[in-house]
Amino acid sequence: MSGGTADDATVANLRTLQASEAEQLAEDETAIVVDVLRASTTITVAVAGGAREVVPVETPDQAREVAQRFEDPVLVGERARGSLDGFVDNSPAQVAREDVDGRPVVLTTTNGTRALLASQGAGRVLVGCMANAEALRRAVAGEDVALVAAGWQGARAEDDDVCCTFLAELCTGGNPDPASTAEELERSTSARKLREAGKGDDVDVCLAYDRYAVVPELDEGSLIRADER
Repeated sequence: MSGGTADDATVANLRTLQASEAEQLAEDETAIVVDVLRASTTITVAVAGGAREVVPVETPDQAREVAQRFEDPVLVGERARGSLDGFVDNSPAQVAREDVDGRPVVLTTTNGTRALLASQGAGRVLVGCMANAEALRRAVAGEDVALVAAGWQGARAEDDDVCCTFLAELCTGGNPDPASTAEELERSTSARKLREAGKGDDVDVCLAYDRYAVVPELDEGSLIRADER
């Protein structure tokens, strides 16, 4: 592939794992959790929109319980790409329209939040997607990195594997082509099912390269901007 941007800011070492392999993460590694369609992008959009923090939890009931600890929280979530009663959808397009500035966001999703929680054995846990790829590349320069593909309900997901391949090439000094990667992502099962469900605007946001200059980082159970840690 060709195109993109590269410079000398590359990682020291890089490997890719599935979320089911997250127990292999080491304390001296930086984990980048990738659920490109849609949780990683939703989190990035929320943090870029000024959310005070994004708290990932495993279940909707846990999300409701955690939300009670905050003043003026925003509940965001989905199950099997479907909406949850009382929750803003796990939709980067919808979250971009929400007033999240200064507010805590409590998030539960089918795959992404579980992958984040499973990756806490790493020394550092970041969120990666197409939308923050360049900021991510800069944030992990010189580090030992493990890309963690969230997958779908314990199985591999083509969209996450494609995004991880793109990020791996970018972070090791290559010049991956965002346009051809977006075409691959568009052909994935996740993208097709989201468009069939009328959520094509989410696909468009998730496929947009380098839209946000923020990297969410997990800090004591909450995701905040890496540069504010």
